[in-house]
Amino acid sequence: MTIRHAILNGKLEPAATLRVSPLSEGFQFGYGVFTTLRLIGGRPALLTEHHRRLSEQAGALGLGPISAPDTLRARCLELARAEGMTDGAVRVTLFRDIEGVGELIQVRARPYGAEEYRRGLALKRTTAEGGAALAGLKTTAYLRYLLAKRAATAAGFDEALLVDGSGRVLEGATSNVFCVRNGLLVTPPVADGLLPGIVRGAILGGRCGVTAEERSLVWEELVGADEVFVTNSLMGVMPVRGLDGQSLAAVPGPVTVRVARAFGELERSSLE
Repeated sequence: MTIRHAILNGKLEPAATLRVSPLSEGFQFGYGVFTTLRLIGGRPALLTEHHRRLSEQAGALGLGPISAPDTLRARCLELARAEGMTDGAVRVTLFRDIEGVGELIQVRARPYGAEEYRRGLALKRTTAEGGAALAGLKTTAYLRYLLAKRAATAAGFDEALLVDGSGRVLEGATSNVFCVRNGLLVTPPVADGLLPGIVRGAILGGRCGVTAEERSLVWEELVGADEVFVTNSLMGVMPVRGLDGQSLAAVPGPVTVRVARAFGELERSSLE
């Protein structure tokens, strides 16, 4: 789809005429943070949670204070109406501009459909070290994730799964990972060097009807799991059918189905 508009610093503008300075630190050094929300019925889902994380991370990098939640919601709604978009994605980016902090809001199509949920995703193991200085922050310096994702898709997979040199599982290039082993739902801790996703936080917070624990996972545990799924705000809860060419038996498994349904209800309730 062709994107016709975006909102830059609170003003709806034609996408073709948007201008930011290439001399800014945001452009030259990736000095910025962002969050991506799902649009359902043209409305941003879980905006309160996204705003809270964006505010915290912007503050950590000296990019705050940010627009108030109601202001951000109004801008997302305005842009969705201008684009005629109901089911899609809206990204909010804060970046260091020549003078002060810039705010860019843009929309795009949602890349997941019924077929992906039916068959599940295939993940490619990719070596990447955690614990970097900005680990845990969703910054615009996103190159390692972008390259990992592109390499995975070029090799015929759907997503890259980042694993450190010792075999410790970190996260997907665009997602967090969960597995079910012996009836327990487990996900790696942020301390291992990964991004704290909004869906991940909802599951760990007990908002999806299950109990989940954080602990380090190694590759062999993931391969031997009863179920594996990945999460982000656009896919919600997505089953995994394979890990580096090894097939998983239950796709989707019963825990994955239960969590996905509960998260869907949580998303819809956030629109009210």
